[in-house]
Amino acid sequence: MKYLIVLALLAYLYFTWRKQRRPGAGGGKAAPGANPASDAGQAPQEMVRCDHCGLHLPRNESLTDGRGHVFCSSQHRDQGGA
Repeated sequence: MKYLIVLALLAYLYFTWRKQRRPGAGGGKAAPGANPASDAGQAPQEMVRCDHCGLHLPRNESLTDGRGHVFCSSQHRDQGGA
């Protein structure tokens, strides 16, 4: 029984040590005032909604028809709005 307790304690210490060594460690909590989008080097993008299925996607990944309708794929653009 004492070996089980010692093994559990060693495992706990090992995982605690590994968690502290990783960059950005901290239990998954972001630092106050930190913006994940700016950390990635990208500005936030405007999200648009597909007129056919309602899927939200970044504007630069969307497709439009001649009337200004937004779609997520060429199939939905060809089928038109729902």
